[in-house]
Amino acid sequence: MPACLIGVLSALLLCVAGLPVPASAEDAWRDDGDSAAVWVAQPGWIPNPSAGADVRAADGVLVFSVPEPNRAMKFSRSVRSFPLSFYRYLVLRYRAENLREDLEGYFVYLNDGGPRECHALRLRDLRSDGEWHTVAVDVSRLAAQPTITALAVQAVTTARGDGRLFIDWITFSDALPAGAQELRQPEPTPVASRPDWVLPLATSGWTARRDWLGNPGQNPRVVLSKEGLTFRVAEAYRGMKWSLRLPEAVPLQEYAYLTLRYRAEGLHPAGDYALCVIGTPGSDGLDYTAVVAPGALVADGSWHTLNVPLAGAAARFPTIHQIAFQVQTGARPGASLTVAALRFTNKPTPPPVSDFVRARPGWPAETAGFLPLSLTSLPPSPARQLQDQLGLADWLSGERITAEGVPFALRAGGREVCRTGVLARQRLAVPVGRRVSAVYLLLATLFAGEEEDVRGGGSFAAFTDVDRFRVRLEYADGIVHECLPLDVRARTRRVPLGPRVLCAFADPKRTLARVVLDDRCGSAAFALLAATAHTGARCPLEAYRLRPALSPQTPAGRLPAATAPTLKREGGRLRLANGRLEAELTTTAGLRLSRLARVVPGKLARLEEALPKGGGPLLTLTLAGKPLPPAHLPVASIQERAAGGRKGVDFTLSGRGPAAGLRVQVRVSLGTAPELLVEATLTNTGTRTVNVGVRGPGVTGVRIGARAADNYYLFPQCGAVWNNVPVSLEQPFCGLFPVQFLDVYNRRQGGGVWLRTEDRVGDDRSYTLRRGEDGLTDLGTAYPERPLAPGARRPLVRTLIGVHPGDWRPALAAYQTWLRRWYRPVTPRKPWFREIFNFRQRFLWWLDPLYQDGFHLDRAITEAQQRFGGIDYLHLFDWGVVPGIGRVYGRTGDHSPYDHWQGGLPAFREAIAGVQAKGVPVGLYIEGYLLEERGKLGQTHGKEWQRVDATGQRAYWPGATEAFICPWLPAWREVQADTYHRAVRDMNVDGMYLDQFGFCSPHFAACHSPDHGHPVPGSALLGERGLTRMVRQRIEAAKPGVALYSEETPPDVNSLYQDGSFTYALARARAGQSRVPLNLTRFAIPSFKTFEILVCDKPTASWATGVHWVFFNGEGIWLEGPAEEWFEPQTLAAIRRGYRILRAHRDAFAGDDVEALVPTRIEGIFANAFNARGKRVLTLYNSHPETVSGELLRLPHRSGRRYEDAWNRRELRPRINSGYAYLRLTLGPHEPGCVVIRD
Repeated sequence: MPACLIGVLSALLLCVAGLPVPASAEDAWRDDGDSAAVWVAQPGWIPNPSAGADVRAADGVLVFSVPEPNRAMKFSRSVRSFPLSFYRYLVLRYRAENLREDLEGYFVYLNDGGPRECHALRLRDLRSDGEWHTVAVDVSRLAAQPTITALAVQAVTTARGDGRLFIDWITFSDALPAGAQELRQPEPTPVASRPDWVLPLATSGWTARRDWLGNPGQNPRVVLSKEGLTFRVAEAYRGMKWSLRLPEAVPLQEYAYLTLRYRAEGLHPAGDYALCVIGTPGSDGLDYTAVVAPGALVADGSWHTLNVPLAGAAARFPTIHQIAFQVQTGARPGASLTVAALRFTNKPTPPPVSDFVRARPGWPAETAGFLPLSLTSLPPSPARQLQDQLGLADWLSGERITAEGVPFALRAGGREVCRTGVLARQRLAVPVGRRVSAVYLLLATLFAGEEEDVRGGGSFAAFTDVDRFRVRLEYADGIVHECLPLDVRARTRRVPLGPRVLCAFADPKRTLARVVLDDRCGSAAFALLAATAHTGARCPLEAYRLRPALSPQTPAGRLPAATAPTLKREGGRLRLANGRLEAELTTTAGLRLSRLARVVPGKLARLEEALPKGGGPLLTLTLAGKPLPPAHLPVASIQERAAGGRKGVDFTLSGRGPAAGLRVQVRVSLGTAPELLVEATLTNTGTRTVNVGVRGPGVTGVRIGARAADNYYLFPQCGAVWNNVPVSLEQPFCGLFPVQFLDVYNRRQGGGVWLRTEDRVGDDRSYTLRRGEDGLTDLGTAYPERPLAPGARRPLVRTLIGVHPGDWRPALAAYQTWLRRWYRPVTPRKPWFREIFNFRQRFLWWLDPLYQDGFHLDRAITEAQQRFGGIDYLHLFDWGVVPGIGRVYGRTGDHSPYDHWQGGLPAFREAIAGVQAKGVPVGLYIEGYLLEERGKLGQTHGKEWQRVDATGQRAYWPGATEAFICPWLPAWREVQADTYHRAVRDMNVDGMYLDQFGFCSPHFAACHSPDHGHPVPGSALLGERGLTRMVRQRIEAAKPGVALYSEETPPDVNSLYQDGSFTYALARARAGQSRVPLNLTRFAIPSFKTFEILVCDKPTASWATGVHWVFFNGEGIWLEGPAEEWFEPQTLAAIRRGYRILRAHRDAFAGDDVEALVPTRIEGIFANAFNARGKRVLTLYNSHPETVSGELLRLPHRSGRRYEDAWNRRELRPRINSGYAYLRLTLGPHEPGCVVIRD
């Protein structure tokens, strides 16, 4: 099975085409029977469980016992993730006595996350004869997914009883061991037994599906040329999906591969697929599945061949009717995907090596400056094996070749390589011993398995992170610099699949002792074919060398003294001014904000214009999703006003044409503050109901100063966006945008424009920001279309458009000043809760269960201390599960989980008290929305209470019997509030959790039922607030001081009812729209505690950089899953290192005096500040893909002030000059730092 290619599970090539299996087998995972503690009996999984079953380890053998006749037990354990495609043989050595072998159930089960149970070995494969057997099965063709998370064994006794299953060892291997009996071998299928299905290349039939994605491009195109069919999107951060209905159904189950010949440019790896197949909807309601993940395509402008196994897709959709492509752009506009050929086949097409590297025999005539390096100090490995594993049609050969313009000397004429193992984390060191400006590496990378879920999943295309691979440059003077190398062909920092020429830049002023390839990945191998140094002072790729520049220091500036506001009117122009701001509104083409300027103080005051192109509409209406032209919403009347120290104008806009009968009353006023206040009300004066929305109030065409590149915007959504590139952003006021301001400013000269709102209720609206290719930025609000009945009014929230000096901080300060007028948490925020940094979620029944014949909660403390460095809070997830029913939590009127525990409620309460006695608070999980239909409440009230979506369908959790309940309903609120009250009272916990609350998105959680007594749609924000308020009150009545938290940070109008939340802010920051990973809400409302979920219900795996982001923001981290299986060593080390500092300085990190993005000296080095009495703690982050060293910080200094590099535990001795301390630091690529300043 020659495995090809880009990002595909490389070792699939070991079986169909008869390629050789590696001579020495490598095990991905192995249980040698040393410990029975990891195996958990699962009586709830079977109807006839044994009461006396157990598992023990004896002399390195696991013994599973079932004493009673005709009884059974299943035992499960978690498994560390690895690629089944590469390590496809499940092998075990076992002996069985008195066990049945005539049943249909499983002997060994794999939890592969698929729609059906994966029975790797069946009970009828078992031999219960008392003899030892070594058996194997190829599970790569049985599992629906490329990895597993757990396995289980089952033992069923005969009528004699006393059944025992002995397992000496169980493993997953990349080769069939000698002496193993392979079971369940597939029937041999002739290659290419069915003709290939080939996609006809034509533009007809392709339909642009704008309603299939949230960011559709305005003018997507499909173009046919001699090279192929090209799908193209022009705008930045936009996308499109195109579907094609096939002429006839395609039996996908009869094909083994998709082969795609393509060329891509500008693709952003976003969205749910690059290519999907569409069939009949399954039990989960989905009618499609991804075949090619967005990250699997290499967008370097070169041709590539991609072969993707179809087993997983065919298992879901044996027959398909449509296919669809998706193209997404990133920060740069313009992305295209050209398809030269697409086929479903049983014989993949091995690509040529030229797809990966451009090479020719021999060296160029002029090789001055290039020095091939010797690899003789490294052990050799056969190149042929690597070629087979990569699935390449040919290979690089010859003593001398030139690749990507660089001369290389291949080892043994290309027959040998120096490589790391797929699972082993190893280093390859190449001696250099001289001064060089760069080292070129001819490196072949082999990916095994699929991309980690935390990084988006799907097929591998390239490493773009330093968590799993980096190049170390070790100098003779002891200095070490690390980097993610440059892909010479693509001119970008990454390590892609296959052979490539990579470049690591070196310091030509130092002697480079050695260059080290640091393999930190457990699912890839790196093979060095050759290495060449460039000995000149400047290498040919000098333009791509990182040269950190001094960071622009935005002048803070100041506001001039305010004067009384004035209003001048000249025909259709109205000018407002107050000595700080000047604005002009025009009425000749609708109501426009045509001028906005800041008064810059000085000896000669000047005006800083913000709208160089004349601005745009202050607001407009939308009908059927389209904005109303100005001619259909003219200004009918103008009335000047003066009251309360403010000057203003009342405008009446009267609709015409399709907007006839609609009237908009707009009041624009100015006081002494540097901001316009806009208040608007929409009224239907007609005789028919109109579905109408509003775009605005807003400000159009902002640019401060002459250079658009100096204009940066801050869009403080969940995962704030700070950047200066073209973008189009829109988020509803909910957990996706929990604050009420946004800003654009000139980073170099200072000065900007903010837009903020003052809403204490929670009106349904969105915040919008658009930066165009022309460099102009639009800031605004948007109100969704809603039916407006005759005579009805729809007021908009107070909107303020202001100007300011400095950077974005005045906008945050204005927002916080407004918050202080009314934001009063209903219960005081709890210092102990704010000092939680390692937030550990554990389970009683799943993954790493803490219930095994009783409660063992203390195990969570021991494990967390050993693996994570400590634990501050234990959160119990599935305590509310009732076997055979589901998650009901003992809700009022429903089943009780206590009846199924040994010792019942008293035993659980005692176990919780034991954890609390060790200083660790304990909290409980309860679903905020979901109600199990199989429970008593679900059966009696489920349909009555169920939330209805916008299509009129009752809402369920996908593929489950849990119904979403409407949070507006008084009866449901009472059930929930009483349940929380009793849980706190009965178990004496320290915290309670409202799952799925906090998002309150109008798109996904609003209720459209006409029978619930709420407006239609019923706002999720208001519904969640009403329920949360009741829960908060009842918890407080049961036990004052209990913390309440939700899944996402709710908007400010809701967050005052709880103490904190989980958040996906930094997970969202991975979208790449921001230059810095920032959770701005954490700084805007610092008393509200946040815990970052980097990935939910999947391994955090190798994403140590994500952990670093959490530390940089001074937040808590949500930790889920078995520590050894779900966290790579580098990730665990990052958690421990950050936790040590967070705990040591918790007075600063849990305080209110915090600052985001304080100045640093070097561009791309960011810092946040956390202040406490007598000290200031700075967290730093290096956003560059290589080490940065130097004087990174310039801080005010005074006598006696001390400086500590807390990240590296060393004292700093800064250079002092003119009252400032210059701190010299070294930050690794994409790594943090920490400086503590004490007086």
